[in-house]
Amino acid sequence: MKQSYKSIFIFGMFRSATTMMARSLSAHSQITIASDPYFQYFKSYRNEVYGANIANFDYNSPLSDNFWNENLSLDKIISEGALGVEINNTTLEEIIDLIKKYAGRDSEKIIPLLSNLKASNYKDLLIELVFIIYEAYGNDSTKFVGFKSTFSELFIAPIVRAFPGSKIICVVRDPRAIFASQIVPKKDYPLLYVVRQWRKSIEYILKSIKEENVIVIRYEDMVDNPEHFMKDMSKFIGVEYEPNMINPSKYKDGGGGAWSQNSSYEDSKKRQGINNKNKDRWRDILSKNEIQIIEDLCGTEMKIFGYDRISDNKMIDLEKKYSENKNDFRTWFREYYHQYEFNEIEISKEIIRFLFLKNKIFDKNISDKLLISATSEYLNHRLFK
Repeated sequence: MKQSYKSIFIFGMFRSATTMMARSLSAHSQITIASDPYFQYFKSYRNEVYGANIANFDYNSPLSDNFWNENLSLDKIISEGALGVEINNTTLEEIIDLIKKYAGRDSEKIIPLLSNLKASNYKDLLIELVFIIYEAYGNDSTKFVGFKSTFSELFIAPIVRAFPGSKIICVVRDPRAIFASQIVPKKDYPLLYVVRQWRKSIEYILKSIKEENVIVIRYEDMVDNPEHFMKDMSKFIGVEYEPNMINPSKYKDGGGGAWSQNSSYEDSKKRQGINNKNKDRWRDILSKNEIQIIEDLCGTEMKIFGYDRISDNKMIDLEKKYSENKNDFRTWFREYYHQYEFNEIEISKEIIRFLFLKNKIFDKNISDKLLISATSEYLNHRLFK
């Protein structure tokens, strides 16, 4: 398997414009990025580690934030590793079947090539998976090949170790905007789940932010000045900027046709390309209570990334009812909703986390449970204006 390209990986929270980033970069003549083809690869790796340590582990469970959860020790095994876990033939076949099932929507051209996979460990499998993207979408001029994936920031550090020459792009978006985007037109996940997934995303991004080939960018900066932003991205990757990168007529979907923007907002689908029309729509969509909750629970990380709060700078009385109906959420998620209800147990966890950050108490054991180990290092920093 001859490789004449370098790898690119894009990570970020769902609804943070990682797909737009992938389509924009792929409009460059030397770059090919697939959209969400290999989430099942990361989930399988999680299942291998968890299944070896937890009796009767639920392999269908989501990639949890593990906030205040003993499973964080297993996430540490993953984040400090280098994807060296072995794969048997049965597991490989299961991964292939799941990729076939879920990748077709955005990366359909890779599906016929999956039968070529032969790797015996996860690192080699990822090398083969990236090569399949090259075979499916690349050409003789392609110099950079990769994919974007959400819910997978836990794997940033392992990929940095396993692929030292790769370029890794981490996308961050205002958590208020993310929550607003995923409740229009229908709510996908509960508020507390979105909050904790966003904080998890930030924690693992901060753990890798000092790595040479890792860049952290904000959605807001991308949409405010697309040309300037893409010129900076081109420089980071190591290619010359091309105007097609901000020309929506050049964006392609996974089948090679014109890309239809996947915004939650119907009017945005008519405005193709990178624009800032949705940047602050959360102000009109979210209730004051929702804004307050998000700002109180994400306030520390928001400040680090330059997101100013608009509510009073204090912890609200979380015992006030925040009403949600689990039947509003995605069907597969409903059985896990109990972990994200605003009940006494979950509220207590959040209050403890808030007090630890406020009083700058960073006991190693507790900090790990609260997912603030990396965050605590940046308390006095504002990485973005």
